Amino acid sequence: MKRVIILLALFVLLLGVAAVGVIVWRDNRFDSGVMALKEDNGAMALQRLLPLAQLGDAEAQETVGWIYAIGAGGVRKDDNAAIYWFRKTGRFGRARMGNDAAARMSQVAAAYANGSDGAPLSKTESRKWLKLAASEDSAPQ
Repeated sequence: MKRVIILLALFVLLLGVAAVGVIVWRDNRFDSGVMALKEDNGAMALQRLLPLAQLGDAEAQETVGWIYAIGAGGVRKDDNAAIYWFRKTGRFGRARMGNDAAARMSQVAAAYANGSDGAPLSKTESRKWLKLAASEDSAPQ
């Protein structure tokens, strides 16, 4: 019986160490992706963030969507990819009030309207993203 308790304690300890390792790996990878964005290196940011986004990390999904939405760091602007990642955030990410994808699209619209957050000033892009957000918000869940 004593042996079983010791083995169980060792298993729990190893499981805890593995969990901490995964958290440290995730945080390091996410931080290096954000740093690459700050250095205007979108390709490196995607290389770091896409694996996390594909694993369901909502913060990475949102950031990848943003990269594609505004063409951050020299990445080719891709509205379809941005919408895909914003929808993944809304479906599997941290649940907030309303449609998370529509909220992200509204933020992109605001960034284009103000020329902020790395997006160039563009009223046309702002209107397009507002329409996308409105249609996303009214879509059946």
